Amino acid sequence: MGRGLKLADFGSCRGIYSKQPYTEYISTRWYRAPECLLTDGYYGPEMDLWGAGSVFFEITSLYPLFPGTNELDQINRIHKVLGTPGPELLAKFKRNGAAHVNFDFPEQKGIGIAQLIPHASPDCVDLTVKMLAYDAADRMSAREGLQHPYFRDIRELEARRQAQPGGADNSASSTGGSGDGGAAAASSSQAGDAQAKDSDTGRSKGLPNIGGGSTGGGGGGGGSDMAASQSSYKTSTMPKQ
Repeated sequence: MGRGLKLADFGSCRGIYSKQPYTEYISTRWYRAPECLLTDGYYGPEMDLWGAGSVFFEITSLYPLFPGTNELDQINRIHKVLGTPGPELLAKFKRNGAAHVNFDFPEQKGIGIAQLIPHASPDCVDLTVKMLAYDAADRMSAREGLQHPYFRDIRELEARRQAQPGGADNSASSTGGSGDGGAAAASSSQAGDAQAKDSDTGRSKGLPNIGGGSTGGGGGGGGSDMAASQSSYKTSTMPKQ
């Protein structure tokens, strides 16, 4: 069975060379970037990296990072984690500021993303932080994300597959001929090795398992304080039903 990724729901997509402002009310609120919340449609492709970072955090932690109940609550939740932006950054937002936004935000230091995913590896935390930079100009690009050390194992595995005689097509053929039994056994062995490596990679990166626990260490000596911070944040930020 082949692998595939389906992308859908492009009803509000824009061309990269189209002019701002764009649609103001865009993206699911929990994954909406600050520039979408604070301006009247002055955003760019960087907003997609913010959304990807929010989903990446949710996969790692098994709970949403910014589950705002409305736009103001959404901004406050972002500030609680990342801190209130400085005057220069706020001034940049104000130039194209949304009419309904009061930029007189209370100053907050922010608890930081690392405190909320103590089980994650340093590379995992670094990737998440760079995708969730408050200023879109500081946010990593998709190309930079794919080159991040977090994905090193995947890149090396792909390079090894490409280096094999015949490349990826060689491992796909397993029908006909007297040597099929050996080829099938070799293919099965390679698949087993790849599956074991993927499992080890998940443990080394500290990814959560299906049951919600961590498969890798990373809490360290300050684990109890970080776990308490994580628990407190989850309790205080999840919207009431």
